[in-house]
Amino acid sequence: DPARRLETLRAAGRARMPFTTGLLVGIGETRTAREETLRSIAAIAREFGHIQEVIVQPFTPHAGTSMANATAPRLEELRDAVEMARAILPPEVTVQIPPNIAPRVVELVRAGARDLGGISPDGDRINPGERWLAAQSYAAALRPHGFILRPRLAIYERFISPYWVSSETLRAVGRVRERLPNLPLAYVPGASTAGASADV
Repeated sequence: DPARRLETLRAAGRARMPFTTGLLVGIGETRTAREETLRSIAAIAREFGHIQEVIVQPFTPHAGTSMANATAPRLEELRDAVEMARAILPPEVTVQIPPNIAPRVVELVRAGARDLGGISPDGDRINPGERWLAAQSYAAALRPHGFILRPRLAIYERFISPYWVSSETLRAVGRVRERLPNLPLAYVPGASTAGASADV
C-alpha cells in the first residue's frame, strides 16, 4: 500500500530516524510509476532530511512464488532507474545498488549509484542463491573508472549526532569505529567514491 509506506517514511522523519528506503524495479510497474515513487521519496527527504539512501533493486524471481516465471529487469531498465533516482533525489541522498543481484556494478555506478550496501561473507539471507563477490573484486572493477570502494558505517556520517540518534547509539557507533580504524570520516576531495557498509 503506497500510502501506508509513505506514512511510514514520514513517521520516521518525525521521529528523526535516519532511514533507508528503496525502489523495486521489474514487478510490472511503469517508468512513470517509478518516477512518481522517487518524487514522493524526494519530497519527504526534503521535508524531514532523514533519508540517507535509496536502494534501486531489481526484482529477482523466486521459485514457489506467484512471480516465479516473471522476467528480471534488463540492465537498461535498471540503469535508467538509477539515472532517474540520481536526477530526482536531493544531492545528499545516496543511490544504492545491490551488487549481488545487480552485478553490472561499473555501469550502475557510472549511472549515479554511490553505494553497494552490505557486502557480507555470510551471504544474502533474502536472496540466498545470489552471493556477493569479495569486496576487493568490486574495488578492482571500479578503480580503473576513477572510483574508490571504501567501508562505511551503517549510519551515514551526517547523522552521527545527538539530534539524530540516542546517546546509547552514539556509544555503539564509537565502538564500531574502534574496530574500523581506517574508516574515512569525511569525503576525500578529488576522489569519486562508491561506499560499502561496515559489513565489508
